[in-house]
Amino acid sequence: MSLIGRNITVRQKVGLIIMVFLCGMPGMELSGFGFGLNLTFSTCLLCAVTGGAIGGLLYCSKPVMAGLGGGIVAGVGSLMAVYFYTMHRQSVWNFELALIQIAGCLPGLGLGMLIKHLYKDIV
Repeated sequence: MSLIGRNITVRQKVGLIIMVFLCGMPGMELSGFGFGLNLTFSTCLLCAVTGGAIGGLLYCSKPVMAGLGGGIVAGVGSLMAVYFYTMHRQSVWNFELALIQIAGCLPGLGLGMLIKHLYKDIV
């Protein structure tokens, strides 16, 4: 599997899967899609922060702050994007959800890349 011209390791794949499930699925649960779990917004936010932190650290571990900071922002952004997009929908396709979750992750990706770039200048 290739993402932006390079191969992804197994650890990075696991990080992406954790991000998808702990950040996107709670957003769907809040808006009525999903498994019918009765989750509060606070619980979903905690899932997104945790999933974003773990997924970000697994995807980008050097420097740690790039993975952690970028992952948390990406996780919360993904949760909010999926939730607001599906809030007043009757049905939704998986393709739509993937695009919306990717769009929600972009600020976190940008932050992680910025931290990584600044880290290279310092070290």
